[in-house]
Amino acid sequence: MTKILSIALWIALCLSTGLQAQSYKGTVCDKGSGKFLEDISVSFLAADSSLISYSYTDRQGHFEMQPASTGRFFLFSSIGYKQLLLPVAQFKDGMTIRLEETALQIREVRITSRRIRQSKDTLTFTVSGFKMPQDRSIEDVLKKIPGIEVTSNGTIKFQDKPISGFYIEGMNLLEEKYALGSKNIPANMVQEIQVLQAHQPIAALRGKSFSDNAALNLTLNDKAKSRLIKVIDLGLGAGNGSGALWDNRLLGMLFGKNMQNLTMYKNNNTGKDIASEIVPLTQTGIINSSDMNGENDFFSQSAAQSTGVDPERYLFNKSHLIVTNHLYRPNAKTDLRLQFNALHSEETANHQSGTTYFYPSQTITIDEAEDYSGQENRAEGHLTYMLNDSDTYIKNTLKGQIGLHKSTLDLTVNRQRTNEYIHPERKFLQNNFELIKNKKSNTLSIYSANTYTELPQYMTVTPGLFTELLNNGKAYDTFKQEAHLKVFSSDSYTYFQHKLAGFYLKYKTGIKYSNKKMTSTVYTDQKPLQKPSLGNDVRLESVSLYIEPSLNYKSEFWEIQASAPIAFLSQRVKYRMPDSRRLTKQRLMPMPELNVKYEMNAYWNSILLSSFSYTAPDIQQLYAGYLFSSYRSASAYEPQLHFDKSWYNMLGVRFNNPLKGFFFSVTGFYNLGRQDIIYGYENSDNYLTLCKAYPRRHNSYLWGARARISKAYPWKKLYTAFSAVYSHNKSHLLLEEEPTVSSLESINLKFNFSLQPSRYANIDGNTSATHTKSALDYAENEAVKTWNYRHELNLNLTLSSHWKARLANTLSHNSRNNAFAYFADASIIFSQRLFDIEIAGRNLLNHTRLDNIYVNSFTEKYTRHTLRPQEFLMKIAFSF
Repeated sequence: MTKILSIALWIALCLSTGLQAQSYKGTVCDKGSGKFLEDISVSFLAADSSLISYSYTDRQGHFEMQPASTGRFFLFSSIGYKQLLLPVAQFKDGMTIRLEETALQIREVRITSRRIRQSKDTLTFTVSGFKMPQDRSIEDVLKKIPGIEVTSNGTIKFQDKPISGFYIEGMNLLEEKYALGSKNIPANMVQEIQVLQAHQPIAALRGKSFSDNAALNLTLNDKAKSRLIKVIDLGLGAGNGSGALWDNRLLGMLFGKNMQNLTMYKNNNTGKDIASEIVPLTQTGIINSSDMNGENDFFSQSAAQSTGVDPERYLFNKSHLIVTNHLYRPNAKTDLRLQFNALHSEETANHQSGTTYFYPSQTITIDEAEDYSGQENRAEGHLTYMLNDSDTYIKNTLKGQIGLHKSTLDLTVNRQRTNEYIHPERKFLQNNFELIKNKKSNTLSIYSANTYTELPQYMTVTPGLFTELLNNGKAYDTFKQEAHLKVFSSDSYTYFQHKLAGFYLKYKTGIKYSNKKMTSTVYTDQKPLQKPSLGNDVRLESVSLYIEPSLNYKSEFWEIQASAPIAFLSQRVKYRMPDSRRLTKQRLMPMPELNVKYEMNAYWNSILLSSFSYTAPDIQQLYAGYLFSSYRSASAYEPQLHFDKSWYNMLGVRFNNPLKGFFFSVTGFYNLGRQDIIYGYENSDNYLTLCKAYPRRHNSYLWGARARISKAYPWKKLYTAFSAVYSHNKSHLLLEEEPTVSSLESINLKFNFSLQPSRYANIDGNTSATHTKSALDYAENEAVKTWNYRHELNLNLTLSSHWKARLANTLSHNSRNNAFAYFADASIIFSQRLFDIEIAGRNLLNHTRLDNIYVNSFTEKYTRHTLRPQEFLMKIAFSF
């Protein structure tokens, strides 16, 4: 056995040594003056002159490459210098390459900076090469950069994957709330946007733990550095019968070498959703922190959303937001960060809807007219200390949140008047600590996260609901559902990592603990009902002990990450209501995962992900008494500890050619789920939907593909992007206790473009089409399908150095009712050095309604929103 292990280690050592890439380093300078040359293209060529990899020199003329062993030549080139072809055999590490200047024999030379550059794993986009005259925030520019996508909620993606970090001058001021920066930092402050590929934010893990994540870094121009920047936006207007309008912003920013600050107060009643700017968009990957909103509310308190149309078309609001983000860096390795935000938002909306339920024995339609009024109050803060050294990494984050929401729905349901009032609260406190220590090639880490969450929430409905079910057929005035959840959870682990024969081996062990208690009670006219089936008192305790051996390997072409965690989970549930019982269950859960990345050449790479996982039941899937989540829906689950299994596979191919501004990615995915519980739905008392859980094993399937292609052309700043997503979800459910297979298919197509044909005019726009098809497998059921379309075209005019104008056109329609909605907005701007004056008009044609149709597993929903009327706003913006 010892001989076999020795031989295996010797083979692994030989393999890793043979695959290790040689690093080539050097310097490029001017042959005559000896001056270091920046942005010299360094290409590595095969024997047939095909490109294998490339890089650029930095400001000191340095370059470094790890090319393939099949390369034969280095090619050094730049405008104004003679090309130099150097055989690899003649290259010596650290040598200086001297390029000879040459004259350009042309009548006229127009010098333009290169819009896209690449050096090692960093892509650099020059903002001036992509910015249009109307672009105000850096987010406006990001939407026109190839390879980058900004989604509707502000998430930034690179090559179809959300970024892992958002830096400003190399400092992480905002962490996961980077929408504050992308939406508020003026585009004219930013000189370059850098995409940091294969980004590893922890210095102690660089070269030891490999990443396929990308991060963004904004490089500011000199005028934006080390000074206090003040921005004041004042907006006042009026609408067609909607009263006075206001839209204001006070913004202060400071970006220094050892201190950064972004503080803002913003308010509006124009329908803009300013709360989206403080929503966490990504985890940084530095600390595996839990989601602040990990525990779901019992009741939904937001207005009905309409896909494909901007909510500010139909939401009436009064919103106020205060934020401050302060980062102090006493030295190059240490960060102290304070983040605080407070939100007060009032919203109203009006819409009508008709929801059709397709049951085996009947088809039920519920017509609703809804007047929504909601208020959100939220305050949250983060305090972070971080030491990020190559030998030691320490990070501690203390975060907390208090939320108080309330909403009222005045409803007419099938011609019956109903009022629903929801009052959900949220309290949250969490502390995360992580220590990573390097000693030579070995790494030791300690991590601990502790979280407390409390959700005291209730809902009232008048007049009283479902008299036969709740009050023995007698009418009553007020129905009330109370629900209360308390959660304490802890996750602590340690790991040791070392290097063996070119492989980084990590051994991780830890313990997870959670204690959750949930109670719920139904009241009629303030009296608690004594029916056991309508109350809950449940406690769930979970303890998980786990070990996780893993392997990291990186060579010239390959990056491999493999892990084989094994967890022993013990769960205990104690019921006091609806009846008294105890359940316990233990499960050994192996959850292997494999990540492979293969670099085919400088342009192409492929990725493979395969993982197997278990999902343990949560307390909100275990209560056995009915809980009403709205005035017409209630649920009760099977008191059974079940463990769902999931096998997920993903294969993707990506192509990057930054020199041509061309990016392409395509990914296919397949997920097989195995569940022990099946959910059933049935109708009661005309419009009450009951959801129940039953013990029955079944499989679910999800497969599909997504692709995106984007290209930036040097001609007229033309930018195009096309994306396509297909998914097919096949699941099992019970409808009226009859087993049913639900098949839900969706296709989403989207095209974006921008073009500047002259210095006086540019256009941008997008078009999207979404297809949804739902089918149930029981007899005489026809598939329900619909197409929803949305088109946008904007014309931007630069009338003079001081005057600009914009005309925005939006058209939406669907295939079911052929209802078209066309919106026209316009604005004109007068600009001076220190201020801008803008007069803007929205919904110039004064449309009053918007219709849409949506399809789900066994429902079809028609909606009609009442829209904001024609409105005009004058804004004055100062920046100094």
